[in-house]
Amino acid sequence: MLVTGIACNTTAQSRKDFALHISSPTGLLSKFRLKGEFRFDSTHSILLCYTQYWGIYPSFLTGGEYRWYHLHKRHGDNYLYCELGGGSSTGYTLFNQDYNPESFVGPTFYGGCGMGRHINFSHFFLDLNGGIRVTTVSNYPHDYFGTYYVFGPGAVVRINLAFGFQTFTHKPYTNRRTR
Repeated sequence: MLVTGIACNTTAQSRKDFALHISSPTGLLSKFRLKGEFRFDSTHSILLCYTQYWGIYPSFLTGGEYRWYHLHKRHGDNYLYCELGGGSSTGYTLFNQDYNPESFVGPTFYGGCGMGRHINFSHFFLDLNGGIRVTTVSNYPHDYFGTYYVFGPGAVVRINLAFGFQTFTHKPYTNRRTR
């Protein structure tokens, strides 16, 4: 993944197509997400992701995401995505620094796919996506009514909203095919 990131970074820097995604303010209640997007052209991009969760299951996840922008409109793009990654839980809660063995699930690996919409406002954007993710853990979580798989890092159904800044405007892609 490092080699892909370096190759993607070199291509993106030559075209200056980079976007920084930051999780929405409502998402900050349970997590903080940061993504760096490198666009190869108008249809293909790679994202490097970091997510920090707090609350019942404090943990972190890192990974990569591939996007295929397939329907281009004047102010935004629809896309399909797939993601792979991993991470670990810390066993410590945000407000109580004592170790909680019930919140430790160990190493985590995930994979998923979905679709979304990237809405452009010149150099700023709004990104909304939804999909399904499968998560494996080494230690089954002792949770409260399945919260780990509903709201936590292992959530199966994913709905995300992000804001961000992009170094490009929509103008470089105005001559691409529209439907």
